Amino acid sequence: MSSTFATTPVAASALNILTVRDAAKHLLAKYAEQPGDAVTWQELLAFRRELAALVAAISARKKESPESTEAIELVHLFAGSGVLDYPVETEDLALVEKYRTGGWPGLLACMLLVPAWQWSGAPRFDDVPTWLWPIYTA
Repeated sequence: MSSTFATTPVAASALNILTVRDAAKHLLAKYAEQPGDAVTWQELLAFRRELAALVAAISARKKESPESTEAIELVHLFAGSGVLDYPVETEDLALVEKYRTGGWPGLLACMLLVPAWQWSGAPRFDDVPTWLWPIYTA
């Protein structure tokens, strides 16, 4: 595990999707307090990538589950924090290409990493499952 997680409560990889929100809130709050801090920004990027991997790993059969609900809440949390307003990192674009074919879990993982307006390959609205339209258009 990277030492960049030393100041976060727990690395995302040590958690499951149902227990990671408090750690995400903690790191987002830390970044909000120190928005220009490069080390904190890198911690946040690495943590967000771990979260995206957790979301992408959700079984597509769990559409109506606590896991899908939590994944949507995490997308709301990150989108609402403003961290998705920054230019997209090359590594995140590569991850989006990896997750994009993973059904709805892959789409939510992509949404944690890159907003649709910064992703040239973002799915058309008609290609997004109707139950995800509210989060996709938020």
